[in-house]
Amino acid sequence: SAMGIKRNIAYSSILTMGSHICALLTYPYVSRKLEVTGIGIYDFVDSIINYLILFSMLGISACGIREIATKRQDKEALSRTFSSILLFNLFTTLVAIIALLIAMHTVEMLFQYRTLFYIGICKLLLNTFLIEWFYTGMEDFAYIAKRNLAIKVLYVFCIFLFIKDKNDCTQYYIITVSSVALNAIINIIYCKKYVKITLKGLNFKPYLSTILSIGLYKIVTSLYTSLNIAWLGVVCGTIQVGVYSTSTRLYTIIIA
Repeated sequence: SAMGIKRNIAYSSILTMGSHICALLTYPYVSRKLEVTGIGIYDFVDSIINYLILFSMLGISACGIREIATKRQDKEALSRTFSSILLFNLFTTLVAIIALLIAMHTVEMLFQYRTLFYIGICKLLLNTFLIEWFYTGMEDFAYIAKRNLAIKVLYVFCIFLFIKDKNDCTQYYIITVSSVALNAIINIIYCKKYVKITLKGLNFKPYLSTILSIGLYKIVTSLYTSLNIAWLGVVCGTIQVGVYSTSTRLYTIIIA
């Protein structure tokens, strides 16, 4: 209905504004406390993790939203579709984790930040269980907005409470990953309201070509937006990453 569409747009707008306000509140503070070195190391590691998340997700978000939206009225078909896509996503995530572990133990530059990378692996795995595509397909924007905003308030509180100086880079990443974990746990528990996770009648084939084609397009188009920080870190070092990422992050927040 028109009222439903207006309500969904309102919740989506609130969520977007909340994300930008959270970034404006925390990032200037964090960049001041961690200084250019700490921010550089954090952003270098996180940019690699985020690129691996992009690989693990491929076109799952776009495909998942469409498939869930078309099967909302049939709980059995909905459960099979949800379980099939979730299991496929778990498989691609495990492939990404194995690739990262091999890279970490063969590339010296990555190995020196192994503590942060192990925390990043938790983020990579937990991202599979965020299942935001499911709630978007179900058009449950009220739940998405309320859950996200509550966790963002808690995140901001933890940032100001625990981040005190340039040695708190690990704590900063733990707080960030903890917010992902909280979202993922609540999402998986709440999804039982709509679906039953099942291993019966799973079928990946109908979604495979869509997931791969959209995923390949996303990977190619994000080369200059996601890979630039990781590449800069490899070529020039993490201090240059700190200078570059701080300026571009603040610019991006203001533009958004």
